[in-house]
Amino acid sequence: MQREHQDKMNLYSQYRQAYGELAEAGKFRVGENVLFDDGADLGEIIWKYINPQGILTYVLDDSSGFPVEVAATEVMEP
Repeated sequence: MQREHQDKMNLYSQYRQAYGELAEAGKFRVGENVLFDDGADLGEIIWKYINPQGILTYVLDDSSGFPVEVAATEVMEP
């Protein structure tokens, strides 16, 4: 259990450094699955933040194996 907690804290730290502070705003929460607005691919939200232009942005873990950043307007419920 301690190891799992430490792993989560390390991920949190990495995401915060890469993307900025975790945002509370938005329709979806971290851990939820969403569809891209074209309905073609499903992704799990692993982080969400407000980008420098003031746009809520979700970071998704999808089938590509790489984190994908998309504006909140580009995702929908599965």
